[in-house]
Amino acid sequence: MSQPNNPFDAREIRKSVQRRAVNSAAALALGRPMLVLVNLGGAMILARILAPHDYGLFGMVVVAVRMAEVFREMGLGTVAIQREALSPDQQAGLFWTNTFFALLIGALLALSAPLIVGFYGEPALAGLTYGVAAQFVLNGLSTQHLALIKRQLNFKGLVIVQFCAAALAVLAAVGAAKSGAGPYALVVRAVTEAVANAIGLRLITRWSPGRPRGFVQIIEELKFGLNITFTNMTAFLSRQADNLIVGKFFGAEALGTYQKSYELMMMPLQHVTRPASGIGVAALSRLAAEPEKYRRAYFRMVEKILLVSVPFAALLMGASEVVVAILLGPQWGAVVPLATVLGFVSLLQPITTTVTWLLTTQNQPNVLLRASLLNAALDLAGFAVGAQWGPLGIAMSYSLGQLVKVPISVSYQLRHSHVSARDIFRATGFFCGLGILAAAAVASVSHVCRDNHLIVRAMASGGTAVVAYYALLLAFPQGRRALQDVATSVSFLRARR
Repeated sequence: MSQPNNPFDAREIRKSVQRRAVNSAAALALGRPMLVLVNLGGAMILARILAPHDYGLFGMVVVAVRMAEVFREMGLGTVAIQREALSPDQQAGLFWTNTFFALLIGALLALSAPLIVGFYGEPALAGLTYGVAAQFVLNGLSTQHLALIKRQLNFKGLVIVQFCAAALAVLAAVGAAKSGAGPYALVVRAVTEAVANAIGLRLITRWSPGRPRGFVQIIEELKFGLNITFTNMTAFLSRQADNLIVGKFFGAEALGTYQKSYELMMMPLQHVTRPASGIGVAALSRLAAEPEKYRRAYFRMVEKILLVSVPFAALLMGASEVVVAILLGPQWGAVVPLATVLGFVSLLQPITTTVTWLLTTQNQPNVLLRASLLNAALDLAGFAVGAQWGPLGIAMSYSLGQLVKVPISVSYQLRHSHVSARDIFRATGFFCGLGILAAAAVASVSHVCRDNHLIVRAMASGGTAVVAYYALLLAFPQGRRALQDVATSVSFLRARR
């Protein structure tokens, strides 16, 4: 039986899941652009102070940190969101388990500094490794507080915390960069953001785990978390193997360039799809026993993501030179061909990412693990082939490989799901197809304006991406229904207020 005022009781959340989901979406829609502007502003300033070599050195260390991140959470953040009911003892057990693994792996990461230096042959990596190990531990302390906010669909508080943390981190990093800190400025940014997030999330949740307890009561949760961990490990292999190859065989400057193109590709995922994942997993977990409501909720959320993410993908595919010049500056011209190729991956990411929501919320971690092994094998094969032509070859193999990987992977994962692969391809294929048409329009406009001032080209290209995409949406019934649903959701939110 749930205890009174238990913040982890899902029954109250389920009663108001639609209102909470819409309020959370509104909080993201209003607050997330401000966070994006802060991060973009910081990236633009730092890219003009630091050199590609600085980013490459930091990127070499980040590969190791991301591998460690797989084991820090142990899938227990997802467990805390997905489970129907959690007692305070269980939640305390999850917190202290996360804390133990964060401290253990953080110490191992710091001790691995000589190995990282030896692998890349870069002595400067030792100090950078110690810095990011501290950030790693701080993030581990915040895992369950972040999960609690997402479980309760309290995204207004989350957006406020993340905005303040990002702003402080950017200010600290810019100050360090101007003082000549080089790649350490990026460490300063990461550590400052981790500290601010840890403090802010604790204040927003007002939850304290108390003394260590509840470990026996989370055996099943640990089993689920281990499946998620192994899944994330295989995902790491497919997502980071390219960085390892570029850094090892082509050097720090090439890695800095490659990672910047990858960051541009990841922008819709980082600023739209991943924030929406918190809403998606929490809301769908509460609806898993009602298949029809579940299906409707999933497709409504995916449509909203595609309404926002596709125009940027179209802009990146059609006018990457403009995006790079505006966001990074003229010294990053080598990013342009890579970003153009990876723009196609950006278009498809909402499909592959949201499919994991379905398996997580329908308690199918074994299927998710097997699918991640399949994806990793396909990606690694592509990287091995593409590496023969350098970083651009790797990017091309990754992008073209999506045409093979996505249909195979999604069809395999959804064999026994409330949502079929055919339904997903029919719904998302429409939006992606319009995105490709919009990219062609952007490329044409960018070519016509090639002799104009950069600001004029940026306004023309960006405007074309948005106008062309939404005009195409209005031309088809499915697009009109999606836009009407946005208007209906906004009306619902106003009525509730």
